Amino acid sequence: MDTETLQRVLEDAGLTGQQAEAYLTLLELGSSPVVEIAHESSVSSSRIYEIVRSLEEEGFVETLDRDQLYARPREPVDVLNRLRHKSEMLADAAGEIEDRWERPDPQDSRISVLKRTETVLRSPGTRSRNRTSPSRWPPRRPSSRSCGRRSRPPPRTVR
Repeated sequence: MDTETLQRVLEDAGLTGQQAEAYLTLLELGSSPVVEIAHESSVSSSRIYEIVRSLEEEGFVETLDRDQLYARPREPVDVLNRLRHKSEMLADAAGEIEDRWERPDPQDSRISVLKRTETVLRSPGTRSRNRTSPSRWPPRRPSSRSCGRRSRPPPRTVR
């Protein structure tokens, strides 16, 4: 991954552009005077101290105060955890967006249960090309409830 892409990823993870650039410069240089970090990056020498201190507060670097202020990158455990957490959140968000996109529109999936055919024909919102009056309908067949039933024998009388 190139440096520009890595810097954008760090910015997406919550660092400012100057923090990301200073941190990446420090990773390349190793333990260095803060002034040298400013010289090797585009962060101005008037802002570098503030940027390095903010990186220290966030756990990215350690500072050592000798004859001048030095900084060195900390173990990247916190940085890696932060990036992994952000990655998981983005993956979860992508999954949720996909689920919501695939979810059917409630307006498209309306279901109506009708008990009588006349209801369909008389409904004002119903449009049918072949509307006919009930008198022109074919005769009704026996309902499925009566299909296959045997008639019961009359009850026996006991004498």
